Amino acid sequence: MRLLDGLKTSSPAKGAQMNDLLAIFEALQQKLDSPSALLLYSATYLGLSSLATYASFCRLVIMSKETTRLDAMVAFWLVGVASLASIFSIAFWGFTPRLMSVLHLAAFVLMFVIARRAWSRGLPDAYVERRRRPRRTFGGFLNG
Repeated sequence: MRLLDGLKTSSPAKGAQMNDLLAIFEALQQKLDSPSALLLYSATYLGLSSLATYASFCRLVIMSKETTRLDAMVAFWLVGVASLASIFSIAFWGFTPRLMSVLHLAAFVLMFVIARRAWSRGLPDAYVERRRRPRRTFGGFLNG
């Protein structure tokens, strides 16, 4: 059952308008699912996955176990592995991305592009491992 099938109505006045709207949506869906559109989605998805893999690799090169928070390193490793898996999913497993998958990955890569300024001078301060200070012996809310 398609998403828009539940919108069909039997009321004559509203039914004609709704059926016209449904016909427009069905024509749009056929255009979005055409073979040329799917090929374009696959090529765009492959390019964006490659960019995400490269961006995570560039950030991981800057990081080290001694200076970088573990959660940040794990997050960028996961991004790199997921992006690499996206490339292999198209090339070897026959995955065909749809428009929403491409838009989602494009937004993700855009986040890398926007954040590149913070990485231009090396590892951003937010990812630097802060060594825990020794616990003070006096109590209260003044403990830092």
